[in-house]
Amino acid sequence: MQITAELDPQHIEKLQKLEKILKKNTSELISSAIDEMFTKNSGLMSSVEVEIAIPNDQTKAVMLEVRARKNLENLTLEQLQREVEAQ
Repeated sequence: MQITAELDPQHIEKLQKLEKILKKNTSELISSAIDEMFTKNSGLMSSVEVEIAIPNDQTKAVMLEVRARKNLENLTLEQLQREVEAQ
């Protein structure tokens, strides 16, 4: 794959220093950065997967109530955080 990138002068300078210090070319440095980010965020990568399910009858009924603005409660962000933490 061929990549074209625009870098500001500070990043160009950092890239040139890395190439010199690590004796690697730009492609090798990009590959190393991708590997490092993938490793550090492996939990994030796996948490991105989402199971999609068709809502059951109870969920459908609640969704219809929300759309009709029925049985809604007003909560502050703090109240919502406390409620979530209590679960």
